[in-house]
Amino acid sequence: MPIEVVQQVKVNVDGVTYRGELGDKKVITQLEAKLTAYEKSKTDLDEFLAEHGIQREAASTPASPAPKRNRSAGKPGPDASAVRAWAKGKGMEVNDRGAIPKHIVDSYLKENG
Repeated sequence: MPIEVVQQVKVNVDGVTYRGELGDKKVITQLEAKLTAYEKSKTDLDEFLAEHGIQREAASTPASPAPKRNRSAGKPGPDASAVRAWAKGKGMEVNDRGAIPKHIVDSYLKENG
């Protein structure tokens, strides 16, 4: 009796989730390579745009947007996407969302004014 080994696959790409099963190791390897290349190209694009002062626009406005919290009222800081792209380019670990650690922002400001 032949044994078939399958791998459950769940991939989330820009908010879209894909699910399925793969049984071919070659296809699994190809998928992993494509996902790695995709992430690198996104990072490269983010860095390129940030270097040239091009900022990401906010997502389309929901029907009833929640009020934004401003924890540093009166203290505008650098563009978060630019700081993230810069930090990733320097090999620093930074989350795609949420607060950016102060030491990363401080380093960014020291280097970029």
